[in-house]
Formats: sequence, C-alpha cells, structure tokens
Amino acid sequence: MFIVKDVRKIPEILTSDPAAVTELKLSRRPAEFKQRPANFILPPAPPSTSSKVASKKNTADPGTLHALISHDLSPLTSLEYLSVYDSEIVSLLGIEKLSAIDNLKELHVGCNPISSIPMGLALLELLVSFSADDCLLTTFPTAVSSLPLLQELRLSGNDISEIKAEDLANLTELRGLIMDNNGIATFPLVTLPSLTKLSLRSNSLSSIPSTLFLTSPNLTFVALSSNCLTSIDLPNLVRSCVGLTHVYLNGNVIKGKVDGIEDTAADNILTGVGTALRERGAVAFHLNLSNNPLVIREAPNDLVEFVGSVKKGVMGEGSLKCMFVGCGFAEDVEMMDQ
Repeated sequence: MFIVKDVRKIPEILTSDPAAVTELKLSRRPAEFKQRPANFILPPAPPSTSSKVASKKNTADPGTLHALISHDLSPLTSLEYLSVYDSEIVSLLGIEKLSAIDNLKELHVGCNPISSIPMGLALLELLVSFSADDCLLTTFPTAVSSLPLLQELRLSGNDISEIKAEDLANLTELRGLIMDNNGIATFPLVTLPSLTKLSLRSNSLSSIPSTLFLTSPNLTFVALSSNCLTSIDLPNLVRSCVGLTHVYLNGNVIKGKVDGIEDTAADNILTGVGTALRERGAVAFHLNLSNNPLVIREAPNDLVEFVGSVKKGVMGEGSLKCMFVGCGFAEDVEMMDQ
C-alpha cells in the first residue's frame, strides 16, 4: 500500500483545522527539527562502547522538539497518535508540553539519537503506547515507570543492560513489553497481571525467574530467542499461562537429552509439557527450540499422547505445532513445524 506523505510544514499542519487531526506523523523531518531553543545544550554521548550505539552518534546538526512544542498544542483536541520517528532528534527537552494535547495516547520517538527520556514524559498520563526503538538509551527510562495506563512499551534496539523490578512494578496495565536487541542480562521477578506479550529476543539473558509465569498468568506470546538460556521450566510455563500459544526459545544454549519413555530427569525439558497442555485443554501451541544443543531422540510419552503419533518430518497432526529444527535429532526422528 502506497502512503502519501504530508508535505506541509509543521506550522501549517498545526493551524489547518487542528481539532480534526487524529494522527500526526512527523517522521523523517530532520530539517524542520533542527530548530533549537536559545539555551539548548547538546547532551553528552552515552557512556557505551557498543558498536550499535556508536553507529548512531554521528549527527552533524542535532535536532529537538522545539519546532513542535513552541506552538500552542491545545487546539489538537482529537489528536491521539504522534510520531517524530527518524528525525535526528537528540533531545526530548520540553516533552512535558505535549501534555497540552488532551487525548494523546500513542507517542513514537524511535530511530533518533536520544540518550535519555526526560521525567516530563510522566506528565503524559493518558499514554497507552510508547515507543523508543533504535535510540541510544543505556538505562531503562524512569519516566516510563510513572505512566499508569501504559499498555505497550517498545524499547528494542537500544543498549539497556538491566531491568529492575521497580521499573515495571507500577505498569499494571502493560500488555506488551518488547525490548529485543539490547544487552539485558537479567529479568526481575515482578507482577505484571495484564501482560500478554513478552519479547526479549537477542539479549544476554542466562535465566528467567520461574515464578514470573505465575505472576504474569495472561501471557500468550513469549519470545526469548537468541539469548544465553541454559534451561527453562516449560511445564510450569504452560500450566501457569493457560492462554499461551507461542513460545520461542531458539538460538539459546539449552542442553540435555530427550529420550521419551518415562524420563523425568531435570534435563528433559519436554517431559510434562504434553500433560500440562492436556490439563489446560489447549487447542493450539507453537514451540520453537531450534538451534539449541539439545539431543532429542524421541518425544516424551505425554507429549505423544497429546498430539498423536510422531511421523518423520511432522510432529502431530492435530492442533499442536512444535518446531525443533537443528536440535541434534536421531536420524530416524525429525520433528518439524507443520
């Protein structure tokens, strides 16, 4: 689908029937955002040696929000969505002035060389979605923790190494947490009762609190691929999150042998999964364990009993889908995604 870009300048957009504007897409407008307040001081570069961060530092003529927030924004009474994506903005100084927009619910500032999020963001109390993907953030933005209605948070492609329990504790309405491609090494034990999607792909996680799934029972989608996980309690995950349909664990270092029969050893992570799925009455399930140093010789009995007979190339003819490509199978049993 071809999208026609609004070629009008920001002042014209803001003065042309502002009460009728519901979306304001100001992406890729670096020339307009070069305006800076007289007392503007360029923020210091983030203390990181990450090549990912270094590649985003070169901004010859950095921009700010001044071109937008220097105007009276109160007439934008119907505006719910605002994006300043990829406009070479280095500072969100004055972001609190966006609170003059009474109904602003979605704010996207991604793909800008922003190293911090001002506390003024916390004044945008109606936000349900905030995105700062592919910026220069090295710490979790404290201001985000004070957004009581936030449902979706996207911070992928930054250099954040830590998430603390207090960062997420107040986000009780959060449904989607997407923080792929950071440097996160640990995830806190925190209660997120509304969370349905957790995506932490391409980080440095070596473990996940086993009780996290008990405190986030509404999860339907869990993506932990390309981390450093050595194990995970799959049966507990399935039992605790009764609506779970997709689990991605590919590209980790999960080890062990899966021999089927009555094997209940700790390293047999598939034992009990079939029983848990049958207990909850699951009708669909997708599990990706590819590219792990697992040796899977035969599916455990409880899993076979749930999905039916195991055929070469296909595991299960019913609703359960399991993808185990590249896990080191015996030659006569290759379980693939349907």
